Amino acid sequence: MPARQHGVRPLIEQVAGGAGLALSNVIEINSLAILKSALLADMGATLLPLAPLRAEIDSGELIATPVHSPAIRRTVTLCASRNIPLTNAAAAISRLVRQVTEMLCTNGQWPGAQLLE
Repeated sequence: MPARQHGVRPLIEQVAGGAGLALSNVIEINSLAILKSALLADMGATLLPLAPLRAEIDSGELIATPVHSPAIRRTVTLCASRNIPLTNAAAAISRLVRQVTEMLCTNGQWPGAQLLE
């Protein structure tokens, strides 16, 4: 699993603890490339959002099992300063992130994702 400083790890621990579950035999891997290599070598399993492993799952190299009970949810937010205007480049990236996010949510390529406004 990702190390504790990674955003998804504390969430997993919180949800597991709330369900009375304990994480055991955890190896911390922060590099996505190394994590993918470990998974492809059948060295274990992990809990991650689907997106980073989507190609390997779609190709059949890895298997994804949805977590339903307890459900794990998080909010992803695009932030900017209220006091400092965005540069043209930053504004363009912001628009692109919004467009791609909406497209992925709308066409089902980001399973379980829901746009909040």
